[in-house]
Amino acid sequence: MCGIVGLFLTDTKLQPQPGTLLTDMLITMTDRGPDSGGITIYSDTAPCRVKITAQSTDPAADFAHLDTDLQAALGQPVTLRLKDSHAVLELPLTHLAAAR
Repeated sequence: MCGIVGLFLTDTKLQPQPGTLLTDMLITMTDRGPDSGGITIYSDTAPCRVKITAQSTDPAADFAHLDTDLQAALGQPVTLRLKDSHAVLELPLTHLAAAR
């Protein structure tokens, strides 16, 4: 059996906490079967730019230099926004494959 959970945040005070808010829902869904889980965060993106979302159980350590390391590797501007346990990276669309 499968299931889908979703979270539509209109209160901007809650937007930095998607991981915290979704965790209990995703844990509850694990009882429904062995399917994988994933999280996508949608928001406005500048033209010709793309967003990649990464999750970590230790975001402070894992994402500390992620934007600067990726920017150095790509030679392109990369921005990183931390949202609880997730990092949202924004970079040029033309460099998506290399960033992955």
